[in-house]
Amino acid sequence: MKKCIVWILLFFSSALLWSQLNWQNTFFSGQLPDQTVQIRTQAAPGSTVQLLTKGAAGVHTAAMNPLNDGYDNHQLQVPLPSYPYLGFRCETGSTTEILPVFHNSTNTPSVNDLTPLFDDPVGDCAFTNTNLDIVKTSAAFTNDKLHFAIKNAGGGFPISSGFTFFAYMIALVDPATAATDTLVFALMHTVTITGIIGPGLYKLTGTGISDMTLIGPITTTTYAADNTLLLSCNLSDLMADPDFSNWYDPNAPKLGFLAMTNRITLSIGTEVADESSACNLIPYPIQINQTPATLPVLSNIQTETTDDALQINLNYQSQESYLPVTTQVLFDTGFTVDFEPSAFPDFDNPVPYAAQVNLSDIQGWTHAELKFSPDNFSFTNEIIYPTTLDDNTQSPVPPALRLYPNPTNGCLYINLGVVKNPVSITIYDIKGRKLDESVINSNIRDKTITYDLNAVDKRPDGIYLIRIQDGSRSIIKKVMLMN
Repeated sequence: MKKCIVWILLFFSSALLWSQLNWQNTFFSGQLPDQTVQIRTQAAPGSTVQLLTKGAAGVHTAAMNPLNDGYDNHQLQVPLPSYPYLGFRCETGSTTEILPVFHNSTNTPSVNDLTPLFDDPVGDCAFTNTNLDIVKTSAAFTNDKLHFAIKNAGGGFPISSGFTFFAYMIALVDPATAATDTLVFALMHTVTITGIIGPGLYKLTGTGISDMTLIGPITTTTYAADNTLLLSCNLSDLMADPDFSNWYDPNAPKLGFLAMTNRITLSIGTEVADESSACNLIPYPIQINQTPATLPVLSNIQTETTDDALQINLNYQSQESYLPVTTQVLFDTGFTVDFEPSAFPDFDNPVPYAAQVNLSDIQGWTHAELKFSPDNFSFTNEIIYPTTLDDNTQSPVPPALRLYPNPTNGCLYINLGVVKNPVSITIYDIKGRKLDESVINSNIRDKTITYDLNAVDKRPDGIYLIRIQDGSRSIIKKVMLMN
């Protein structure tokens, strides 16, 4: 066993780095009208990232596109996955980091449930035993189990042949200390020699068999048609060991992974037969929840004009943490420009966006529409105006549509400014469901009207969304009702 353990440590120390994929910064849009969804994640600079989705034929891989947004985000628009869990594969230099697709079942994973890790060349085994020749590795995980698979070149997965014995092993280490630590955890399928060795989950603290401690059982499943052996262990058995739980964080999990096969003879001892590539594994479920998008909220809208440019700043927030797929400002002159995030876009919180346009491109503009949507179905629109009309009189521009007081006991005063008939007022609940709509056609130029939220039925206290629309102008405001 000595040669095997030394090789594991040498291989890990040269193959693993600590972190490349910032999987915590994974976001997605609402479902778009064509039944697709945009998925975005962050990775270290210079990384290539692939999205992993599971279908009936297994786990599918698709390259994500790097965004030139200054935050190292990668994005891809795909059909809404039928299986709601995602995975990622990140390559940074010589280091690979993989977040396998979560196996949302208590059943043993099938071959199609496994996330491919590495292909390995056929015929690179140190011996002629095809059963020791690794050709593919893969993995899956549940809330309480880790599953690892080895596919070989054929011959099944025997554990002995005469006085020659075989071992199939998955090695796990702390990737942060792989270069200096001598601690390895291993799932091993091998021959049983009473009092010495047998199949199980081991902690390896040195270079000999006496340094191997059995800390739990493993289960093995053979898929003969695919030449695949599945080795599974309980995560609780690993967490019960203090040397493992000291570095493994279930909220930010990471494992150094390597698969090996070994030949054991009485005359020579343990010899490495074949090994896979090493990688970091992140066994953390990422689920793409697709609930109907509510109207996002635009707040803290500010404009700043210099001698030659207009800068527009605002905060975008989605109740479902959806990333926006439309982020536009549309000027009444016909000129359109997109907003870009002005800080890292963490859609669990309000995200600041900014847009800048040359004044020469919008000469004569009188108003502009700010248009955001997380799904290109539900849009939030706000109207802005220049501080002065672009003429020699410097006449003030009519104010934007506004309403007050807020909070309210039901009675709202809506200042319409200068409007065009008709004006529609639509009430939504906080989930974006339309509750009521009114259309006003009377002469309301330069007028403040009164609107009663409780005019039809007394509504329960809470937050409501009020959309006031006048032709191309539209404003959506959150209103707190307190009867």
